[in-house]
Amino acid sequence: MLNSNITIITTGVNNMVSESFAYSSNSNFLLNAIVAAFYDPKLTIILGAIITSISGTIFAWILQIKLTKRKNELIPVLPLNGLKTYFSWTGSFAGITLVFTGTLQAYDFSGIKSLIVSLLISFISGLMMWKVLNDLMLEIDKGEVKEIDEYY
Repeated sequence: MLNSNITIITTGVNNMVSESFAYSSNSNFLLNAIVAAFYDPKLTIILGAIITSISGTIFAWILQIKLTKRKNELIPVLPLNGLKTYFSWTGSFAGITLVFTGTLQAYDFSGIKSLIVSLLISFISGLMMWKVLNDLMLEIDKGEVKEIDEYY
């Protein structure tokens, strides 16, 4: 029973992949995968969600380590500059860009236009959230973290 289910699943995946790559069988496999993902909104959304999940988890793990070190060793949380921090933050928003692109493509927008709009949205969101995160880390370092109610 289990083997028949696995066979059915692998056959379905093989059919999907062969249909996706049917338009250019002479080219490089990796190039075909990128092109197929760009033209298939479902693949773009799934790839973006995977990238966002992995990068976001890594970023949260890095911040948790910084906060733990600050608590135990009394070292400052800032600066947040570091290759791991930048790459995980950028990776999170690159994945979000792919999710937005795939979603817009599902609504029949062209690939290039949806990519440009998604990049713009992700870039602006990423910069604004980075600023908020830096401000929060400054407050943590100074010991002035306020509850949300105290801001209003």
